[in-house]
Amino acid sequence: MKKLLSLVSFGYILYGVGMLIFVGVKIVQVLEVGSSDPNFSIFSAHGIPTLSLGLIGLLLFGLACWVGRLLFQCRNRKTATILSIVLLLGFPFGTVLGVVTLCLLQTKEVKHAFDD
Repeated sequence: MKKLLSLVSFGYILYGVGMLIFVGVKIVQVLEVGSSDPNFSIFSAHGIPTLSLGLIGLLLFGLACWVGRLLFQCRNRKTATILSIVLLLGFPFGTVLGVVTLCLLQTKEVKHAFDD
């Protein structure tokens, strides 16, 4: 069970890095399109959503890495549960990881492994 928990924690790290790469690529694409427009500004109608997308991506990256770290170190089971519920919204990978995490965190072996 502990090995599966480590595998899920690694999955969260990969999910966070993938989210960061995806958001970074989208931001670069928007900025490339905007660079051809002489009136483009980062604070224009295209720039504000781009900045918002970047901040949301950084937040999701941080949350996914935090859950992965908590699961790997077997610390703060309640916090890991709450964050995995939040990351359930990241369909499809976040949903799969969240469901597996919630199922794992309810087993007796894993409950005893955590030092809450």
